[in-house]
Amino acid sequence: MIAGLCLWFSAFVVPLILGDIAVFDDLDERLFHLPTIQRFASQLPTPDLSDYDSATTPLYHLVLSAIAMVIGDGITGLRVANLAISLATLVVAWRVMRAWGPPLSATLFTGVLAASPYFIGPAARLSTDNAALLGVFAAIGLMTPERAKPRTATLAITVALLTRQLHAWLIGLMLWRAIRDQDNRLRWLALTTVPVLALGAFVAAWGGLTPPSFAKGHTAGLNIDTLVFKLGILGLYGGFFLPWLWPIIRLEKQKISAAVGVSLVLLWAIYLPYQADPNRWGGAIWQIAARTPELFSVPLSFWVLVPAGAAILTAIGLSGSRGRYLVLCVGLWTLAGLASARAYQKYSDPTILFVLGMAAQHLPQPRRWAWCAPGLLMLGLIAVDLARFYG
Repeated sequence: MIAGLCLWFSAFVVPLILGDIAVFDDLDERLFHLPTIQRFASQLPTPDLSDYDSATTPLYHLVLSAIAMVIGDGITGLRVANLAISLATLVVAWRVMRAWGPPLSATLFTGVLAASPYFIGPAARLSTDNAALLGVFAAIGLMTPERAKPRTATLAITVALLTRQLHAWLIGLMLWRAIRDQDNRLRWLALTTVPVLALGAFVAAWGGLTPPSFAKGHTAGLNIDTLVFKLGILGLYGGFFLPWLWPIIRLEKQKISAAVGVSLVLLWAIYLPYQADPNRWGGAIWQIAARTPELFSVPLSFWVLVPAGAAILTAIGLSGSRGRYLVLCVGLWTLAGLASARAYQKYSDPTILFVLGMAAQHLPQPRRWAWCAPGLLMLGLIAVDLARFYG
């Protein structure tokens, strides 16, 4: 694991941190995150949180502004601090996966996560994405069916919410634990008030879920595109985890077929023609859609990937209590995402890779040759990274 992190660090992130290579999130770094960090640093110890140049809750910017007070607010030093947070996120992801299965496969699946361009970009440039995932992955690991650490889970959830308010879905996971854990129900309910009050204070101050400057651009009543994107990404990556899921798919053909049928009805009912609008859609899966014809005003690629994603998610849910727990996490996470006006792949990619790794970890391990499938996915993502960053 340590050797893999060192390889990842040296192969990608050091050149990216020190150079001016255009990577994912570099625009957000320049326009939003760096100015906010510098502003907070100039205002410490009483920064003005009523409105600022980021759509997210301010914990990430406050932490880095405190670091800036020590090392200065130069971009390279702050990028190194941001990288350290991303490395911690990978370590947490590995530990959570390791709790469910062999360490070698946990290392492979963490490697797939680390190879995602949507993880590397936020690791090399100032971004709240990986910092929030640190809390999300820890919280998921701390509330599994066979294991619960209420106070530590509450801390992880509060960190995630105060970094990105999108992860308010984790409060729903705490309520699920309260329903499930009869002996500690009152304790869970009491602890739920901590993240609720923490987020509620900002909602009251802002008059909404984002700072006032971003209220119109990031919220929507019900954006079904985010559901389509998440299922499509599940379908795109899920095929590489079929050796673990195939026995379930064979045994549960009727239920899998029903899920596929529902996804097809969903695609028939929505209106999603390709449009080049970076303020609404973004990511590799949307660029793939641009190169395919449309059927009923939906790109043909989604007619393939979304049913595949529905089948994969259903198979995970049929794999036992752990699988149902993962589907609950995906369901709550997706519901929270429906409130966002923007369907970006970066919001889904790392979490889906983490969930697929967790699902594979808890299932019976296939023959070693099956590991070639996620291994090929990791190599493919690395090739995309190299082409994107150095091509």
